[in-house]
Amino acid sequence: MKSTIDYKRLHLTPIEELIDADFGKPGTPERKTFDESAQRFVEDYKRK
Repeated sequence: MKSTIDYKRLHLTPIEELIDADFGKPGTPERKTFDESAQRFVEDYKRK
């Protein structure tokens, strides 16, 4: 079961909004670079 977080009540910002603000919206060249870098990080981490 997926839990729902009330970000506004907790005065939090969803991580997706933070990533969009720093690295662009999905589909932009900046976001593609970020997504590829994040994927490489995860793959390297899983190998260790």
